[in-house]
Amino acid sequence: MPIPRHITEQLKRLIPPLDGSLHKGQSGPGLGREPYMENFAKLALSLARKQGMFLVLDADALWMVGKDISLIRGYRRAVITPNVVEFKRLCEQAGLSPSTPSDKKAGLLSRVLGGVTVLEKGAKDIVAIDTTGEAADLKESKLEGTNEDNESTQETVEIDIEGGLKRCGGQGDVLSGCVGTFLAWGKCYEDGAFG
Repeated sequence: MPIPRHITEQLKRLIPPLDGSLHKGQSGPGLGREPYMENFAKLALSLARKQGMFLVLDADALWMVGKDISLIRGYRRAVITPNVVEFKRLCEQAGLSPSTPSDKKAGLLSRVLGGVTVLEKGAKDIVAIDTTGEAADLKESKLEGTNEDNESTQETVEIDIEGGLKRCGGQGDVLSGCVGTFLAWGKCYEDGAFG
């Protein structure tokens, strides 16, 4: 059930991204999968995109995006941080072939999503960005006026440093929070806060 229009208008006035005081948006951990929460998360995501905010999507936000990839397609200011199961589901929903070599999948997913950065968590973490596909959109990413050649990139980095021998719950949430912090610093740099 969609959010009634009068409530949406009230929320637009209350959600902080509209006043420019936030540097990035983050969604996923603790979101849940209830339809009403997804509707509010979609609204916040839409408003953040209109502001050109950096976004980090993890956990249940990836479930939401997997049901409607257009929520982030073409928006290269987004970073998704899927675990093994979430990554497999996103690849299926993006139409990637299961026979694609595993070391190429994160880059292809980024390309299909239009330059969204993919931080695939696993035994070896993979960070990939590919803005060379047709879905990449400078206007959607609030990067109009930049040199398109400079904004075209294709890079994959594999992190194979052994981590802790035991995993505790919440490590992915902490990682997505760290990524969000780095993106907020990047926004401060963009805005000239560092000189």
